[in-house]
Amino acid sequence: LGPLPRALAEEFGAALRRALLREVRGAAVSAVCIPGTPHEFAILEGVVEDVVQIVENLKMVRVSLDRLDPRRVRIDVRGSCTVTAGDLAAEPGVAVANPEQPIATVAGDGRLEMLVEIATGTGYAPLSQADNGRPGWIGIDRRYAPVRQVAIQVDAEGDATFLELRVTTDGTVPVEQALAQAGAALELRAGMQEPVPALCRAVVEAACRPRQTPVDTPPPRQPRIVDLGKTRPVVP
Repeated sequence: LGPLPRALAEEFGAALRRALLREVRGAAVSAVCIPGTPHEFAILEGVVEDVVQIVENLKMVRVSLDRLDPRRVRIDVRGSCTVTAGDLAAEPGVAVANPEQPIATVAGDGRLEMLVEIATGTGYAPLSQADNGRPGWIGIDRRYAPVRQVAIQVDAEGDATFLELRVTTDGTVPVEQALAQAGAALELRAGMQEPVPALCRAVVEAACRPRQTPVDTPPPRQPRIVDLGKTRPVVP
């Protein structure tokens, strides 16, 4: 993104990085209800994992919803099998980025029945007293933020300075969507003076712009969006 004054590029890059990590909405498993389980330290008959291990596995599920309201997914299996995150995607409107993530292993003639609640939010939500205040439900602290890492780099090309962002997500939200949300959230903040709002609008427009097919003649430098997905970014 540029050309920009170097001080502005550094300031705006830091602000956009914070917005990407804190303001982008995501989804996570927020609670689970297992009939006949009085607390999270219980052991389930016919299930290899105890409730604590099941809760930890549910925290690893990377999920997204097609709406803002919480959604509940019922799982009821019998016999020897492995319950994975992909079983949650059987519910309409629920998408899972890591369907191979194991949740529980049912052995022999065992049975596992549970109700999984998925909610949306931003940032990180620690476990509160209200989360465990519902009878039969076990609350789970959750990390909603789909953006895992943001690296910023300010490059000087002659007298021009450009801002480069390297964004890593958990696969549930496209980088374009994350940039659009972060840019819009940053633009709405009180006290922002020009040209910061204009830069926010430029980020949103670049995120919403369809990707161009490469041509032989390199075009003038424009904002680039590279979805690193699950790859590990090179941190400058």
